[in-house]
Amino acid sequence: MKKWWWLWLLAAVFFVNGIWALVRADETSLVTTRDIPNRDILEDFGDVIGLWADEQEFFDIEKLDIDCEIENLLVETETTVANQQAYNTIFLTIHMYIDTDSDGNYLKTDYQKVQEDLRAALEKSPYYKYVRTQTMNYYRADNENFMFSTSFNKSTVFRHGSTGVKQERKEHKAQTIAYNYADKLGTLEFDDGTGTKRQYGFAQLTHFGVEKNSTELYVEIEIPTNHKEHLEAFRASLQHHADTVKKKLMENRTAEKYMNEKNVDTVTIVFHTHWDAEMEDHIYQYSVDE
Repeated sequence: MKKWWWLWLLAAVFFVNGIWALVRADETSLVTTRDIPNRDILEDFGDVIGLWADEQEFFDIEKLDIDCEIENLLVETETTVANQQAYNTIFLTIHMYIDTDSDGNYLKTDYQKVQEDLRAALEKSPYYKYVRTQTMNYYRADNENFMFSTSFNKSTVFRHGSTGVKQERKEHKAQTIAYNYADKLGTLEFDDGTGTKRQYGFAQLTHFGVEKNSTELYVEIEIPTNHKEHLEAFRASLQHHADTVKKKLMENRTAEKYMNEKNVDTVTIVFHTHWDAEMEDHIYQYSVDE
């Protein structure tokens, strides 16, 4: 019996590893909102919220509208473990029209409790785990005048401290190329034509990947620093950076394999500058054959 002790030890190791794999199964899953039809998510939220509206006793609700923005290609930036595909990618906004003409209860309502009650109802949806922000906008139903808004952010934090999901290796390698370039972009400078230089600030990769049933690789880099004093020099510099990102992706063998597997024929690189009144998104599009 003693000579078989190693078999028992091996079996125990496999058992423990199996249990650990089950424990970590959710956090290493590749299933994201990219794998779910958007209409399924919206319909399910609509059913849950509609049922809640019929059963709640806070006030009379005349009408409900739902905005469900799903950013499938969102890159996680709000964590110490960045450069991962974001797990929470749904921005849910509920527009609630209250019958304030015939029902005065809305004046005495604790709207924090309304938010919490609706949140508890939404948690019954299998898609609520993907929600990043839930916003409630309240209106008067008699004239649709906006009253006020409440909002909260939610996230799923895994054991290793990340709020992102584990990605397929080739995709993550390609994403890292764009992520590193955006990160270094913050330390670069551009010449405004007068010898004065200004930094790009804290640039970061916010979106990366290929949508399901798409052949476009989408890359978005946010540049939050305001360059109004040197706007023309700043805009003129972006073409070079877009060209460089595309070149680095095409020259990397792993990234090239990733794009081939996804049948990518177009690479779109966007620099998002919300402060630029004339052009909020600077878009550069390339054919992979160029």
